[in-house]
Amino acid sequence: MTETTTARSGQPCWIELYASVPEQSAEFYRELFGWNIEEMDSDCPLSHVITQGEQMVGTIEPLADGPVPADGWLVCLWTPDLTALVARVVPAGGEVVVEPIQVDESTRYAVVRDPDGGLVGVLEDPNFVPAVPGAGTPVWFDALTRDLERGARFYREVFEWDTHPMSDAPYVTHGVGEDSVCGIGDLGYFGAPGAEPGWQVYFGVADFEEAAQHVARLGGEVVVEPRDTPWGRMATVKDPQGAVFLLIQVGSAPQG
Repeated sequence: MTETTTARSGQPCWIELYASVPEQSAEFYRELFGWNIEEMDSDCPLSHVITQGEQMVGTIEPLADGPVPADGWLVCLWTPDLTALVARVVPAGGEVVVEPIQVDESTRYAVVRDPDGGLVGVLEDPNFVPAVPGAGTPVWFDALTRDLERGARFYREVFEWDTHPMSDAPYVTHGVGEDSVCGIGDLGYFGAPGAEPGWQVYFGVADFEEAAQHVARLGGEVVVEPRDTPWGRMATVKDPQGAVFLLIQVGSAPQG
């Protein structure tokens, strides 16, 4: 994922981990990525806030309070106009799962489902500034779908993606080359065994082999063994409660 300073419609801007036992998940990710995870007061709409250095990464929320059916990461995409975006969802073949809600004075949030069943959050935040990708932070995001043409069309029509197909794989990026910020790929080609359509997060690590081994030591599991790819060395793993994510050597991320 390229470092950018200007937000664009449909760009990943926030992540939420929905966990059966948030405190246990918090301990796992603290140990793995060195995150600072702070439990918030009861009057705050967020449960546990994740920061890495000075950057806010996302939150950990109770599974019972969320839209996801099992422990997992929810990727949120940025929009300058949530009302207009939500109006485009159903005509494009999707579903509004969580109607727009006011988070604070300037921020609004919703959750939608794409035509293949993948859940994605939507955030209207006028103060959003893209984070600097690096070790311990998300460096890439993509959706996996059974129908790439339909999926790419949905994100183009609803989230105003600037879609660019890759020439050598069934994959479409939002933005081109070094300017791309996320993508969508064919589930059968890119998905781990048993994977369902939906979004996935790639976290950068400075020492890939150590991080992959540390997942197992902390009670997680390597789902797809480490492999070298055109975008860097990566592995698909899951935390002790079953939330799946990817590790990728820092400085490398899928690009179109």
